[in-house]
Amino acid sequence: MRTLSFFKTVLFLASVALLIGCEKESMSDLKITTEEALGRVGDKIERPLTGTFSSSSILIGDTAAGWDPRHPSNTPAFYPGEGEGNLSHMGKDYVMYNHYAYGHKGDTAIGRTVPITDYFSLDKLREFGFTEAELEEIEAEEVGVIITDKHGNSIWLEGTGNFPKVEGMPQRRLLMWEYEIIGGTGRFEGAEGQVTLNGYTDFTVHADHTITTSDEFTLDGVIIY
Repeated sequence: MRTLSFFKTVLFLASVALLIGCEKESMSDLKITTEEALGRVGDKIERPLTGTFSSSSILIGDTAAGWDPRHPSNTPAFYPGEGEGNLSHMGKDYVMYNHYAYGHKGDTAIGRTVPITDYFSLDKLREFGFTEAELEEIEAEEVGVIITDKHGNSIWLEGTGNFPKVEGMPQRRLLMWEYEIIGGTGRFEGAEGQVTLNGYTDFTVHADHTITTSDEFTLDGVIIY
């Protein structure tokens, strides 16, 4: 009887040890899965990035590339603009950009970012707290879009886009852009990632013949910092 009891005890302890081992392995697997879900990249973390914005821009015809003020069109032209929005990881923010629509694919205008400092002065950027070293980097990287919270945090982007027509709305174009995150300042220093912009822009021709746009758009993508 004592021998039987002894073997029962050993069997029970072995079962408990096996169960604890399985639990440890399961917990270890769960930890790895959690880290992968966060999207760790080295010492940085991959995070979803979303936001909504309202902005406006002015059309500046590129006469050197053939834009004719007597017959104004939406290309080739620069679209420097600015606005406000709300972005995850940042909150309320301010956006500045310099887009260039340089041609068409069928009825769709196509564009790319150009250096923001081609239009916005360094003094303008200094108002947002950028240091001289950061301004030099912005120029060197030919940053085309800056999103900043005015508290030392900013995200820098460059990219390409399309402006498809909207049937029955000649004054409106859709906005479809793909951006690369190429850096930033503050908590976003050295940031990387990709974002997609979707929205629309409405053109207005004023009495003095200037052309402006009113834009509504969202951003959706991933940021690594």
